[in-house]
Amino acid sequence: PGYNPTIFAARDSNPTRWSIHMIANKNQLAHWNGAAVALVNIPNAGLSWHHLVSVFDNGVWRVYWDGSLVGSPAQQFGSGTDLPTQIGSSSSVGQELWSGAIDEVAFYSSALSAAAVQAHFDALFGIIAQPTLKTSRNGNQITLSWDTANFILQENSDLKNPNGWTASVNGS
Repeated sequence: PGYNPTIFAARDSNPTRWSIHMIANKNQLAHWNGAAVALVNIPNAGLSWHHLVSVFDNGVWRVYWDGSLVGSPAQQFGSGTDLPTQIGSSSSVGQELWSGAIDEVAFYSSALSAAAVQAHFDALFGIIAQPTLKTSRNGNQITLSWDTANFILQENSDLKNPNGWTASVNGS
């Protein structure tokens, strides 16, 4: 579109508390507070789903993109208070409309930590920490262990048979 689409906002024209926009070329996010704009660079959004977290904490706007912090500019809230929160629009009559899909929206009463943001991203996108396989030897006995639960050690005496894998140890 010929404008910067709104992802979500606490404004209804003027005054403005805050509004978050994607810049039309899809490589920046903007926080508008009614008087000034703060910009954060992001990898080009393309047409894929992404995980965006916007944290407001003591005059700092932290932006996480796909689980990683991509910017944290200083930016105060605008003067507007008691304004409606709009998702996909900057006003209740549909201005600066978002031109895509938005899913899994959540608002929190306190700022999320980087670890909490990463945990949310991992849960939503199914990322599971890979185990670190450790070996130890005591005489002629070798012990294998790993630090992550819910992984299975499997064995196959004939690697040419892809269906020959069987669980030899469950758990960690």
